[in-house]
Amino acid sequence: MDHDKILKKDAVRLVRKRIKELLKPYGFQPHPHSKTRLIRVHGVLIDEFGFRTDGYHLEPEFLVYYRPAPFIGLHADSGRLWRTMREQIETHLSWNCIIPEQPPYQYYYKLDHFEKVWDEVVLAVKQWVVPYLDSLTEEKMLSFFLQSGKMDEDFFCAGNVVYMGTQYYSCMDEAAVYGVGMWKLEKYAEGLPYLEFAQKK
Repeated sequence: MDHDKILKKDAVRLVRKRIKELLKPYGFQPHPHSKTRLIRVHGVLIDEFGFRTDGYHLEPEFLVYYRPAPFIGLHADSGRLWRTMREQIETHLSWNCIIPEQPPYQYYYKLDHFEKVWDEVVLAVKQWVVPYLDSLTEEKMLSFFLQSGKMDEDFFCAGNVVYMGTQYYSCMDEAAVYGVGMWKLEKYAEGLPYLEFAQKK
């Protein structure tokens, strides 16, 4: 392999090593059940950092879970995060893999591209993601299960916003987390309908 290239498998190993070093001062530790994820207990919230590495993908994932009901959490919307940072970055905070047309068909990255994306992931972690997680309150986190934030800077969002009128199961997990949260905050009247709605699943 040329000196200006890095194989995907080597890139994944390097990113794992670097991210552990980067996040250790912020209190993140290896996930007990995953080699690609780090977690941090932050009051009633659980912050999680990982990478999607399947196929040709190599991109960071930022998540936060509610500790009393950790069945589903919020994820950082990559589009919102990019729009928040777009004046300071040149990439989309993910690595673009090159797939050779001739054998051996080993996925690789151009080394300068790999390092450029890494520098911008570090910037995202230090300047945006960790400070956002540090300031995220229980109430604000739970509110995102009912509606997305109105600004790109609120780049964490639920996979499904709870809609009580649905006849399907798409937002039942989110309803359960929100209901438990309201119950823990002693807002029983507000939480009960969501718990009952989630029980239908």
